[in-house]
Order: sequence, then C-alpha cells, then structure tokens
Amino acid sequence: MRESHCHTIHSPDASKDATLDAYIKTAEKRGMTHLTFTDHVDYEAKAKIFDQIPDFNALKASIDSLQKTTSVTLQMGVELGYQPQVLDRMNALVNAHSFDQVILSVHYVKGLDPYDGSLFEGRSKEAALTLYFKAVLEAVESFDDFHILAHIDYVFRYLDDGIDDLDLTALTPLLDPIFKTLIEKNKVLEVNTAPYRKPYAVKEPVYALIEHYYASGGRLISLGSDAHHPHDLTADFKAAALRLKAIGFETVTFIENKQQIAMPLSRFIDDR
Repeated sequence: MRESHCHTIHSPDASKDATLDAYIKTAEKRGMTHLTFTDHVDYEAKAKIFDQIPDFNALKASIDSLQKTTSVTLQMGVELGYQPQVLDRMNALVNAHSFDQVILSVHYVKGLDPYDGSLFEGRSKEAALTLYFKAVLEAVESFDDFHILAHIDYVFRYLDDGIDDLDLTALTPLLDPIFKTLIEKNKVLEVNTAPYRKPYAVKEPVYALIEHYYASGGRLISLGSDAHHPHDLTADFKAAALRLKAIGFETVTFIENKQQIAMPLSRFIDDR
C-alpha cells in the first residue's frame, strides 16, 4: 500500500501530532511500502496561516535521516497551490528542490476562497463553478512541472446545500479542456478520499467528474487520502477503488522518484 498525499506538522493546517516519525510508525504498523509527504505551499494565500512555507532543505535532511531507520520508502513531495501571479515562484520552488512528486492544486480563484465562501458570494453556483474550473484549466495549461492534479472536486465541498440540484453534465465544456490537457501532458488525476471522512457538502468524491475523465480517454488515476493526521493514511482507499473499478479503471498510478508506477486496482480492493 502506498500513500501519495499527506500533510505533516510542516503544513500549518495539520494536526500537531502529524510528525514525520508518527506517520512512519503508522505506515509500518499498516504494512505500507511507500509514503510521500506533500506539505502545502500556497503563495499569497488568502488564509494567512499559509504564509508559513516549509524549510524543504531541512525537511529533506530529516527524511533522509529517518529513511535509515525504516523499510518504508520515504519521499519528499509538495502540494503546490496555483495562482497566476505566483507562477514564477512556483517554478522557482520546484527548480530549487529535488521533489520526488509535485501535486498541483487550486484553492483560490482571483483571490476568492471556496472554503470561506467568498467564491460563492453574489453569484450563482453555476457562475462560481465556472470561475473555479476556468482557474483549474489555467493551472494545468500554465504550469508544467507537476505529476498529479489534486481534488478536482474541491469546489463542491463548500457548497452549503450540496450538489443535488446541479446538472453536472452542464460542466462538460469546462471539464473537457482540463482533461484533454492532462492527457496530452501525461499527468495523473487524483481521487481525493477526504470527503468520505470530513463534514463537507459532498460525502464522497464527485465520481461524475471521474467518469467523464474516463470517457474522455483518461486512464491515469491516483488515490490520495489528504491526511492531516497519521490515522488518516490511506483512509477509504478500498471504497474509492471499488468505485473506480465500476467506472472501468484497472490500475492506480503513483509517483516514485518522479516516475509513474502503475499498480493493479485489485491490490486496493483485496486489502493486500
């Protein structure tokens, strides 16, 4: 079992118990083989707690030291938040550090935040979703040095009354160019399992988007728990794998030392 998306105490929104050592001990107990730490970097984030940027040189030294004490393969990654005005800083960060994996995410749109509701203020759901997915398209078109696109359904989590009243097929013109770009760039789309365990407006990943990705020809899919505490490592991977199998996927793609590694989906369903 592998984990491709987790946050340590070096992410300001993680649990104080989310130390490297605690994650490693949990991974060992669960028989995991690989663990990739992906702490947040969101330049010019609206939430000021994210002004704290990890010291990746020190983090890399800690990971290398801990690697000598465990059989779990440890990797240093990053979850890098896109905004157009920080693109140069994003590129500079990736060029400055030897990240094994880069996750690209979109948390803010023109300075507006789905989490605090500002993206939805004074506009319809449809208008807010249009803004968000246009920002995702800009991110995947403008930034090249990433391996995985995180939680494409992020915006749905913060719709106060959910998505039951939405016609998700109407999003097709917005999703098509995103998926086309991912496929052309050979990038991986993440199924983020956090909605299974957090009090979001959606109670599971929005699989309608994943179904459309598959119908568009996309086959590179990853699983990430988005853990902010060690006990959430690989949470709900089996539930997600069952849904992915029903859609038609046969493999899950992870990143190891910047390279794609395909694993049979059955590994996650059979709990091996």
